[in-house]
Amino acid sequence: MTEESPAPSSNPRRHDLDALRAFAMLIGVGLHAALAFIPDAWIVQDSTIGEASSGVMSLFLMAAHGFRMPVFFLMSGFFTAMLWRRRGLIPLLQRRFKRIFIPLLLGCVTIVPLMYLIYGVAIEQTEADAGKRVDNLWKAAGEGDVDAIAMYAEAGADLNAREPISGSTALTIAAVSGEPDAAEALLKAGADPNARNRDTATALMAAAFFGRAESMKLLLKAGGDPDLPKNDGSTARTALTADRGATEFVAALIQMEIDWEETVDGRKRIARMLGGTAAEEETKTSGIGRAAFSIYAVVTSVSFHHLWFLWFLCILAAVFAVYALLLDRYGWRPAGGAWILSPMRYLWVIPLTMIPQWWMSEISYGPDTSAGVIPMPHVLLYYAIFFGFGAVYYDCGDEHGSVGKWWPLTVPLSLLILFPLGLGATYGYEELGLPQEWRRPLADLLQVSYTWFMTFGLMGLFRRLLQRENRAARYVSDSTYWLYLAHLPLTVLAQIWMKHWNWNPFIKFMFVCVLVTGVVLVSYEAFVRYTWVGAMLNGRKTRPKRIDAAAL
Repeated sequence: MTEESPAPSSNPRRHDLDALRAFAMLIGVGLHAALAFIPDAWIVQDSTIGEASSGVMSLFLMAAHGFRMPVFFLMSGFFTAMLWRRRGLIPLLQRRFKRIFIPLLLGCVTIVPLMYLIYGVAIEQTEADAGKRVDNLWKAAGEGDVDAIAMYAEAGADLNAREPISGSTALTIAAVSGEPDAAEALLKAGADPNARNRDTATALMAAAFFGRAESMKLLLKAGGDPDLPKNDGSTARTALTADRGATEFVAALIQMEIDWEETVDGRKRIARMLGGTAAEEETKTSGIGRAAFSIYAVVTSVSFHHLWFLWFLCILAAVFAVYALLLDRYGWRPAGGAWILSPMRYLWVIPLTMIPQWWMSEISYGPDTSAGVIPMPHVLLYYAIFFGFGAVYYDCGDEHGSVGKWWPLTVPLSLLILFPLGLGATYGYEELGLPQEWRRPLADLLQVSYTWFMTFGLMGLFRRLLQRENRAARYVSDSTYWLYLAHLPLTVLAQIWMKHWNWNPFIKFMFVCVLVTGVVLVSYEAFVRYTWVGAMLNGRKTRPKRIDAAAL
């Protein structure tokens, strides 16, 4: 903190950053609404999908995804530090428990199950529309429909794309389903045997886990790497050691019946393919290691769905508590104002963020999503960097808005230069003539730079627009927490309802956004804001008293 900066505890509430945090949550409604208009990106595929509309929606999706949650976590770190400095650590943890952990638990028994029910409705509608025929690449892979796979390949489908719900590639689905003919068709069409699923596993790990020897043979022949690790360090060899309980539990979750004896026999054959016996493969992992893998397989099958960010905030609050205790113990206050408030911050935040970015999926723009109980380490580290910056930033007392003062330059730079170049390095490096070895470092550098420049630019823009408290902005800020928690079931229902409407896709997109936002805001005012739910989410609010005109 610079000498001329006042103590952060004297700073007024940052209404601009409060509104920016709300904006980051609100844009999530548009992001999820856009998914229905992008081919193979969502459980609902709108009937009006076209090349032009899907291109625009894809650009919007990637541009928003590239900065939205980093902005949110930076704001969360800032307000966490503010609450700690003003009220102390115990009140901070009490409030985080009440306003984050309890809503997460309630959401897991209400909103998340509701989402899966609605997904079931969407799947039934899709199957009814298609007359029970195979209507996407992933389903074709699971059903072994080689003709359909060939059709999608000829049409230019992305053979390595992930299925929206499970996050699995078509190759993984073919391997899990025991459809070697489908796996062979995908590989011949050009599918990458080492393509990663959302959880960073590969088709080889799935084949090993379920003992699919024929699929494993094809994957190895096509260049699959059995030693390619997930982010937790496990490999296809590790998957061979999963015990019966974990295997049957995962199979039940994906509604697949398995024969344990056949699974064991398949694993023995796979072990021999990998250059050893089944017994040798088992000895490579200790009993504790096998137990840990089994527990990991079970736990990671549990998903928080779109509420994953609340779980991350719980973890980061615990980490922050340790940080706060150390600062209190040694009486230290972060003093690196110049390295936070001046442009010198780019010299360390960009290289630091590139470390977890390196482990993100190579086939998608922006950070990965980790919705399981055990977070992917690189995703948690990625958001922890933004959260930590926000916490330290509060202690720097930026009363003059130094961090975002160059927003008229950084926002256009981000959207018009860094974002297009990042897309080019990620998806079009061959057209740009870039050497293969340059692609990944350059793509990561441009993606991370876009995120940070956009984040700081938005901080400056919102400071310019909302330096003082605005009642309308404050109301929106209060409501967006509930809005984000409740919007997704309504969004999917609206997409199902409007799927066959012969409207312009952009008008349908806007209609979904307005309709869902309006319905949730009405529910907020009527059933949440002045109730125990509103008190839990945002603190107790008092309903305005009505003035009796007759008494005047």
